Amino acid sequence: EEEEEEDMDSMFDEMESLCGNGVGDIIRRLNESIFAGDKAEKERSEANLKQRVDAINDENNKQRVRNLLHLMEENRRRAFLAFQEAERKRKAELKRIRDEEERRRKVTLEKKRQEYLRLNGRCCAGFAWIHQGGSLYRCSAGGHTCHVPQHLMS
Repeated sequence: EEEEEEDMDSMFDEMESLCGNGVGDIIRRLNESIFAGDKAEKERSEANLKQRVDAINDENNKQRVRNLLHLMEENRRRAFLAFQEAERKRKAELKRIRDEEERRRKVTLEKKRQEYLRLNGRCCAGFAWIHQGGSLYRCSAGGHTCHVPQHLMS
């Protein structure tokens, strides 16, 4: 990665010497606009860059600049793909964390509900409570009900 940065720096330096001062800024704006999704700025930067390349009189230098631009485009494409992959992984990790927090919250609430039911004991006939939905529990024999306080339900 450090070697790639040095290569990019040397490419920028060579581009500056062939196209004139300021071309590095144009390329940086182009890169930033691509990552930001700013099509208008991307088109402006590409047009500015094309003008700079077209202004080069020596065909060998013009071809060298085109080759450098191609290499930079490949580097940018790889960097953008790496950025997208990192963003995908970041979002997946955030989802995993949120899902785990939600699971823990549900487990904690269920423990509190079970503690509430345990403290209230079995139904008067000695049967265990079965969750029926919402805050309603019915004894396993079916004849008795118990409501758990709403703050323990969500």
